[in-house]
Amino acid sequence: MQQGLAQAALVIQGLAIAPLILSMNPGPLWAEPSNHSSVELEAWVLAADPGLEAILEEVQATQAEAESARVAWHDPMLMVSGTVDAFGSHTPGAVRGMVEVAQAMPWFGVREAQAQPAEARAAARQAEAQTLTLTLIHELRSDLLALSRMQALRALLEDEQALWQESLTYAVDLLAFSTEAATAILELEMRLLELANEGDALVAEIAAVQARLSQRLRRAWSDGHTLTADDPLFRLIEHLDETSIYAGLAHHPRLLAGTYSQQSFAATAAAVEIARKPSLTFSLGVGAMPMETGSVATMVRLGVGLPLPLWNASSDALAASARSRADAAGHGVENTRRTLQAETESTIASYHAAHSQLQRLKSQLLPLANAYLLARQEDLALGRTTYGEVVAAQRQVLALRRAMVDARFDALLRQVDLDSLCAGCLALGRTSHD
Repeated sequence: MQQGLAQAALVIQGLAIAPLILSMNPGPLWAEPSNHSSVELEAWVLAADPGLEAILEEVQATQAEAESARVAWHDPMLMVSGTVDAFGSHTPGAVRGMVEVAQAMPWFGVREAQAQPAEARAAARQAEAQTLTLTLIHELRSDLLALSRMQALRALLEDEQALWQESLTYAVDLLAFSTEAATAILELEMRLLELANEGDALVAEIAAVQARLSQRLRRAWSDGHTLTADDPLFRLIEHLDETSIYAGLAHHPRLLAGTYSQQSFAATAAAVEIARKPSLTFSLGVGAMPMETGSVATMVRLGVGLPLPLWNASSDALAASARSRADAAGHGVENTRRTLQAETESTIASYHAAHSQLQRLKSQLLPLANAYLLARQEDLALGRTTYGEVVAAQRQVLALRRAMVDARFDALLRQVDLDSLCAGCLALGRTSHD
């Protein structure tokens, strides 16, 4: 049991960064127009979350409880007794008095057994703190990527609006020379209106994400604050190490928390069982004993006792309940393991799909579309094509650029998901994967 808890403590210490972060004394979040990296923002989120601090305080209290149980002795007892000699004795009616101090000595291993449930509970709470840490970081990273995606899409939308506005100007210039220009103008105006509505929707979504970020950071998120292009969060892993991911999955704090809860209940049952063993009781007493001569003699008594309980129905029920809860916790750990395994497999597949799509767009489709657009522009300059053909080519490039933004951020989001599932094994934001 002790060895298992010690190994668990090493695993958790390697993961838990919350205690360090909570000891920070941060200054102002930022001053306009300076920007902060995602790693700095992660530290702020953890430092600002009251739930994480509460769990860590519970961990310290439970660890103190375990230490107290390990060194605790039974409370000494003071016993005062008096007897009256029965008639027929040498001193009928004489009153005898005795004052005794008794100390029970716990059975070998009792104190250690009593400390183990609290140690396991402390380890479970520590794992829960790490689970919350991973969740807070995952949510922050997801929001940062969502915000960056929408900002990138908004920039593309502005490019498309400029393109259609230019087309509208061109169509108006042709109105005097073409009867079809009036229809084209209506279509272009409708498209510009649609783009304006899309822009308004993006602005609303950006505001919603910024509000969530403000809530997480306990600071107002500046509208001008953005992550720089070289932020670690934007580094895309080219070759995913699935072996490390599945290895990290085995040490996920959700699994550890369940395992320690199971150990806590099992240790409670064991502590109840060992507590049934009798404890030697040593006593020292001083009393007064009347003598036949009428004088009173002082009596000193040294005793050793071994109390043997006849039955203890309450401890039987407590042990049975603890064993039952340990079994239930074990089933919960297995269910959690299967859930994490399934989520990891699905996320890896989604990552590969997004990454492959990104590579196709980047190396094949977008270069071809750009080359086609360049050819159409050259043909237009030579009078061998129409302006509409050039606009169609430009529209295709913009569509592919939007698809490329979506594929890239889909892959980045799956990276964030995987890093959370494997308990930070990808070290996103801390090491370069270039």
